[in-house]
Amino acid sequence: MGCQKRILRRLQARMPQAGPQAQPFRAAREALCRGAAAGLRRTLAFEGGCVTSVMKVIDIQGVVVRGCGKFRKQICLPDDLLSGHGDWMPSFVQGTLNVQFSISQLPRLLQSHGLQALDLKDTFPPSIYRSGADVPGNTIQSNGKNPRQGDLQLWRAILINHQTQTKHKCFLIRRVKSRYRDKAEILGQHNFRENWKFADGHQVSIQVYSGAHET
Repeated sequence: MGCQKRILRRLQARMPQAGPQAQPFRAAREALCRGAAAGLRRTLAFEGGCVTSVMKVIDIQGVVVRGCGKFRKQICLPDDLLSGHGDWMPSFVQGTLNVQFSISQLPRLLQSHGLQALDLKDTFPPSIYRSGADVPGNTIQSNGKNPRQGDLQLWRAILINHQTQTKHKCFLIRRVKSRYRDKAEILGQHNFRENWKFADGHQVSIQVYSGAHET
């Protein structure tokens, strides 16, 4: 309720008294006052700023780049990693596809830290969360100060290759406290380079979905 009150105060301060410009502000205020779930979960955009509550999807535009290969050569993901998510992707191959992007095109709340801002984020939870101890060869180890460091987070995602005009269900995979801010690692059912002809420099889009709003 405290968050809602702060948002309402901001809306009141910016809201024009009359005219067509006042409509978006009034609609946002009414949705918040009713406590409507739909009103609280979407981004309310208006001239001069935006109010963001719970995000449902993050859109990322980037290019395929060469990765370090740790998820293929050193880190071994557990076989049952996707248990309970066969409706989205029944199996996976070891290794990830790396996508480089500009932090500036992420939603405003993520622009200061990039994808690091998603770590342990209640407002954009992953679909799958696993202890890093379940991952042999994990190069990010937990410690007394950060006991969840290195834990796996996976979000359902759709990857679109604009060069090959193909669309793929996949997972964005990220370890807590990974240094990657502007690089996404994508886990697929098949090897994207070998099976789907992905190559460095290919322009791609990634639609990443909150685990709280499974598609």
